[in-house]
Amino acid sequence: MSSSLAPEIFDTLHDMLHIFRAHMRQSLESSDSGLTFGELRVLIYVGQHPDCKQKTLVQYSRTDKAQMARTIARLNDRGWLVQTQSAHDRRVRQLHLSAQGQELFKEFSKQRALLATRLLKDCPQPMQSQLLELLVLARESARAADTS
Repeated sequence: MSSSLAPEIFDTLHDMLHIFRAHMRQSLESSDSGLTFGELRVLIYVGQHPDCKQKTLVQYSRTDKAQMARTIARLNDRGWLVQTQSAHDRRVRQLHLSAQGQELFKEFSKQRALLATRLLKDCPQPMQSQLLELLVLARESARAADTS
């Protein structure tokens, strides 16, 4: 074990993320939604942040504008996403879920919650709360280091 635990922490977070994503991909493949994992991420983000802008999605997902535009267009074509003009700036399009998109969002949000609960079943609730607090603190520290 190295003198610093920091690399092991990030390796463990990386492993956890891959385990979670692998299970979510399985859920997607077994569903009849036809969603890709990237589309699901956009659907979930828009569901959690109604009236967000494409620019915000690009920043959040760290994908390029063209790829995000294609993903949004596919979700829009399938009737899951709706774009409306901003009341403040007519050039800006705000994104929100359609009624069908809301149903998918609810379904996959429920699956995500059940999966997360199952993956953390051996971790008692107080420990989960503490872990979340520590991860939020670590994220804030990493963001601060990113800007300095």
